[in-house]
Amino acid sequence: STAWSSPFPVIRKLSKMFPKVEILLSYADEDFGQNCGEITLKAGKTIEENLPEGGSIEAYVLASEVQGRDIENMIEDYHDTEDEDFAGTIIEAVLQKVEPERVVDIAVDCENYCGTTTMLEVIKGELLSRELYELVSKIEEKIKEVEMESEES
Repeated sequence: STAWSSPFPVIRKLSKMFPKVEILLSYADEDFGQNCGEITLKAGKTIEENLPEGGSIEAYVLASEVQGRDIENMIEDYHDTEDEDFAGTIIEAVLQKVEPERVVDIAVDCENYCGTTTMLEVIKGELLSRELYELVSKIEEKIKEVEMESEES
């Protein structure tokens, strides 16, 4: 665990010191879903690497694994986003690891949407594309609830 970036130079030096040992460096910094990756070294040489583009679905999934963070928490962490593309990336990443029913439960239980329904609309769209109509109705109810609370404010 280091601040701002992986300790790659140290790991490379260790790899040179122990040339028969294969070392896997997995890292993800505090800017979740950015600057993360996996690099395998042997004898100081990179033999394999996975460096997902920052902000990609793969980057969010990898960052959650490296940090030991439940990826489903991303719905709660970013529930109030108004950026539809970002919300779509988050939901796609979460759905790689979490069943749609659980995604709906988390979204419905999440409070403080602050009047924005972007995340809920993205979840609804994903459920519609998967023809999960029973789950769509739960999300639609939550959207109405958020909109009513917003009107009251």
